[in-house]
Amino acid sequence: MAAIDPLGHHELFVVIVQLLVLLAVARGLGELFSAASQPAVVGELLAGVLLGPSVLGVVAPSAYDALFAVSEAQFHLLEVVAWLGLLMLLVVTGLETDLDLVLARRRTALVLSVGGITVPFATGFALGWVLPATFVASPDQRLVFSLFVATAMSISAIPVIAKVLLELDALQRDVGQLILAAGMVDDTIGWILLATVAGLARRGVVDLVVLGSNWRPLSRRAFLGHRVEYVVRNADCPVAVLSSR
Repeated sequence: MAAIDPLGHHELFVVIVQLLVLLAVARGLGELFSAASQPAVVGELLAGVLLGPSVLGVVAPSAYDALFAVSEAQFHLLEVVAWLGLLMLLVVTGLETDLDLVLARRRTALVLSVGGITVPFATGFALGWVLPATFVASPDQRLVFSLFVATAMSISAIPVIAKVLLELDALQRDVGQLILAAGMVDDTIGWILLATVAGLARRGVVDLVVLGSNWRPLSRRAFLGHRVEYVVRNADCPVAVLSSR
C-alpha cells in the first residue's frame, strides 16, 4: 500500500483561515439577528450565502478563489469539520428529545407532519409546472422537474429546526417536541420521495433499489433510537446516552 503523505502546513493554514472567516461572519450576523429578536440561525445561514459564489464570488472573486475555490482534498478538510458540528448538534437534539411525549402525541405529530409536507409539496409542484422552459433541463420531463421542485420544497431540515427551538428555549416544551417529531416524519417521507423522483429522472421508473437503500438506514436509526432509549431508562448509562443518536 502506498504511503499517505502527512497534511501540509499550507493546507492546515487554509482550513484554519476558512474556519475563522466562517465563524466570525456567522457569529456576527447571528448577533445582529438576535438583536432584532430573530433566531441567530437565520443570520448563520445567511453567512453561508454571503460567503458563497452568489455574493462573495461576484463582489470579490479573488478573495473567494483564495478562500474557497480550493482543491478537492482541501475542501474535504472543511467538510469534515462541518459534519462534526452537525453531528454534535444532532446529539444534543437527541438528548433533549422526549420519546415518551412524542409517542403519546403521535397522532397530533402525524397530522402536523401531513400538513407540513402536503402544502409545500403542492405549491412546489405548481411552481415547477409554471416555470419557463429555460429553467428545465429537459422540457419533455416537465413532470419529473415539477416533482423534484415539490420534493425539495417539502423536505425539512432537522438541524435547523432543532437550532431554532434551542435558541427559543422551546425544545423541551410540548410544542417543541411536536414540531421536532413532525419534522422527523417529514424528513423520512421527503427522502423516500426524493429517491422516487431520482429513479424517475434516471430511468423513467421508480427505482426500488434506491428506495430500499434509503429506507433501511432510516428504519434502523429509528429502531436503534428506541432501543437505546429503553436501555438508558433502565440502566442509567451515560455512554449509551451519547451513542443513542
